[in-house]
Amino acid sequence: MSWEKKLQETPWLDYIESETRAGQTVIYINLRDDTPAHNVPAIWYQIRKKMQDIAPSLPEGAQGPSVNDEFDDTYGTIYGFIPDGYSLEEVRQRVETIRRELMSVPDIGKTVLLGEPQEQIVIAFSPARLAGMGLTIQQVADALKAQNAVAPAGTLRTGQENITLNVSGALRSEASLRAVILHINDRYLPLTDIATIERSAAEPPSAAFRVNGRPAVGLAISMAPTGNMLRFGEALNNRMRAIGAGLPHGIEIVKVADQSAVVSGAVSGLSGYWWKPC
Repeated sequence: MSWEKKLQETPWLDYIESETRAGQTVIYINLRDDTPAHNVPAIWYQIRKKMQDIAPSLPEGAQGPSVNDEFDDTYGTIYGFIPDGYSLEEVRQRVETIRRELMSVPDIGKTVLLGEPQEQIVIAFSPARLAGMGLTIQQVADALKAQNAVAPAGTLRTGQENITLNVSGALRSEASLRAVILHINDRYLPLTDIATIERSAAEPPSAAFRVNGRPAVGLAISMAPTGNMLRFGEALNNRMRAIGAGLPHGIEIVKVADQSAVVSGAVSGLSGYWWKPC
């Protein structure tokens, strides 16, 4: 049975979406709006079991599947960090630091980054140089895989000059790749003797986060279940104002969503109605 049919058995299922990126497939399972809240944990547990049943049928060498079932959390506050003169990766690093700083805010719950830029390592070869050494790109790819690098992302076409590797597995950095010695045709060859190695943005791009049409990195923040939304919102706003004052020129903060403001407005409206004289 395919994973689609297996997951269609999920109770309270609304619809399923899938997205294929370089080297991975992401499946989004959306429950109906009227799903009873007390049923949600059990549903995610059933999905985990279904994915475990599917695992043996995956292609050899495939990792996973892994299940992220934290989307039922309510992230009432979302900030967008828009770069001007900075790369998204530089902004992501800054937002990761901000995320850690916010953990001391009273009643803060979970936090998650949105639109994180994904990277890949590109190993570029000169066909003429390879031919002169009696090598093919496929031989080099096979030798890299034997070094416990991850499989090439996407389709490897031997007529092209590049092999794209996901930034994961045993060889996680340019430095580790530059230290690789390949064993090809009873010869030992440093990878750097036959290729150049560089890091670049993933292709195709990962799911983007945009604010007013501009690429950005988002930070979604939830409140602890026992917290008070108004007090939490005020404390969070004060901390973010202090953090924003210390950011370098070229990183703009935009508040995309603010549940505490909605709650405050609702309470103010209720109070105004309650005390309105007859």
